[in-house]
Amino acid sequence: DPITSQTSSYNVSATALNVASASGIQVKLNGLNVTNFAFNSSNSLVSFPANLIEGANSIGITGTNTAGTDTEIQTINFQKPVTILPPVVTFITPNIDPITSQTSSYNVSATALNVASASGIQVKLNGLNVTNFAFNSSSSLVSFPANLIEGANSISITGTNTAGTDTEIQTINFQKPVTILPPVVTFINPAASGAIVSEDKLGLISVIQFIENSGQIELTQNGNIINPASYSFDVITKKVLFNTVLVEGNNSFTVKGTNVSGTDMETTSVFFRKPIPPCQAPVITILAPTMTETAINTCVFTAKLENITSLSQIQFVLNGSAIVDGNFDPSSKLFSKNVVLQKGVNIFNIAVLNDCGSAKDQKNISFSPGVLRPCIAPSIAITSTSDANNASTKNTSFNLSAVLTNIETNSQISIKHNDTPINFDFNPQTHLVQITALLKLGLNKFVIEATNKCGKVIENHIVNLETGQDVNINAPVITITEPSSFPIKIEKSSTIVTGNITKVTAVNQLVITMNGQVISAYNPIFTSAGMTFQFTIDATPQTSIFQLTFTAINSFGKAIKKGSITLNPPTNNLTPNSTGGKKIDSNGVKPPGTNTTPITTPPAGKGGQ
Repeated sequence: DPITSQTSSYNVSATALNVASASGIQVKLNGLNVTNFAFNSSNSLVSFPANLIEGANSIGITGTNTAGTDTEIQTINFQKPVTILPPVVTFITPNIDPITSQTSSYNVSATALNVASASGIQVKLNGLNVTNFAFNSSSSLVSFPANLIEGANSISITGTNTAGTDTEIQTINFQKPVTILPPVVTFINPAASGAIVSEDKLGLISVIQFIENSGQIELTQNGNIINPASYSFDVITKKVLFNTVLVEGNNSFTVKGTNVSGTDMETTSVFFRKPIPPCQAPVITILAPTMTETAINTCVFTAKLENITSLSQIQFVLNGSAIVDGNFDPSSKLFSKNVVLQKGVNIFNIAVLNDCGSAKDQKNISFSPGVLRPCIAPSIAITSTSDANNASTKNTSFNLSAVLTNIETNSQISIKHNDTPINFDFNPQTHLVQITALLKLGLNKFVIEATNKCGKVIENHIVNLETGQDVNINAPVITITEPSSFPIKIEKSSTIVTGNITKVTAVNQLVITMNGQVISAYNPIFTSAGMTFQFTIDATPQTSIFQLTFTAINSFGKAIKKGSITLNPPTNNLTPNSTGGKKIDSNGVKPPGTNTTPITTPPAGKGGQ
């Protein structure tokens, strides 16, 4: 007494001698009477099942007769059973396997969970038992100093309890330290400090010996630390490459290398002096008027003025009187002014001035009222372009400006890009035409055509796109969905042709021909992707083979698809009537439902109607 139980139910038994019956017995559990006990008077045995509470349980049994009373008390401690978990060994130091140490002594530590004492721990170093380890049962920490041998050292820690065993093995490679020399920084470019350059871009190159990675480098430009992502370091050649843009004036650079043995820092400088652009005097090109005589008292004077930037640099004089309210566009370099002519000879004088010189030019035009103005054909003068004629470029964007004289409206102008009409801007006051287009890979031909009642003029401009985005991705794509392939032979007298085209928005962007004749009745339906189409082909006694050509065009390009369909109607004793195409059987009777009019390919331009 006391006794410990790990179950909550306990069968209690006792003898109560000299007691005649159960009425002479009293049983108590934790101070409460127990009535469900059993008493055998023949052997005086008292028994009952006790339902224990957690902790101490007091059991009292009392026997009573006429001679007296006897009481015995017993204590049962109920402890719930504790689940024992198997050991779990985890290294703390080292925590990387394998790990390298440059010292021969290494403090090893690990946790051995669910182990009660040091007797449940086994430590081995290179296969030999280690006895001088320490074990803290409260923190489960195992620790000992390991004396390493050169090379690989195997450490094993084993934890054992009644639930099992766990072993963890760790390897420490002991390498004797290698003597490391301090860094040495040398500049390759610039070769000498204080160099004067006229270009604002510099590829700074230095060599830092005895370092291993970019984390050992610090580079500054004009006192500002440069992000390592902005320069490169070659671990083989030890070269540092930094491509940078110089500020005007002096640019100072420092390169510092650091390792465990020390630091080296070198400084250099580069002086950037902006080159002075060559001074260019103004250039005048009078573009309009082109005629020398006129019967109209107004005209537009237009000139291209290069190497100037503002209207204040221009002096424009008509018949000795200065005109100060002309228009000048610095981007296109075009000067224009609407003027009223006086009878007789009108003298235009224009002069321009900049810091590098001056230029002047004169144009005379005679105005005779009532005299029939001579008919003058248009003229085209290209004033600016992003790419010169017959040039090659890698830029897909193309711009062109031109002055068209003797043209009044954009209806008198046609501009095509690779034979496809394109949009343009035309200013009837300045007669300036402007084009913006996307080039296609290969040759791009721009044709400008100006027409009036007196004649027509054509100007070509060719640009070759070498690389860059292929804008043909925006060109139309033709897909025939029925039939599934070309050429095809169909055992029927008629068939339906269906398909779709991407990148088109109008019916005039699709042309379908059958045996060389245009079809216009093809049921176009427009969708967000483009257009679908459908039409029917019927065989005739004269025609059973149909050559189809589909052509789709937009401002980015052209798509063409060709195919052949052969219709082979099944034989049913029907023969064509040469007089009208009617079909009759061998008895001369027309079968029901037979078409009495042959279906032929539509005439050109009629669309099969």
